[in-house]
Amino acid sequence: MKKEEKRKTMTKIYINFIGSSFLEIKNGRMKA
Repeated sequence: MKKEEKRKTMTKIYINFIGSSFLEIKNGRMKA
């Protein structure tokens, strides 16, 4: 895998991780 491709993949994973964490926090606050 090329360096650039790896970086893009890591960025995608990172964004997905942040996004899902944010949604969980948001849903948790709504339930509370």
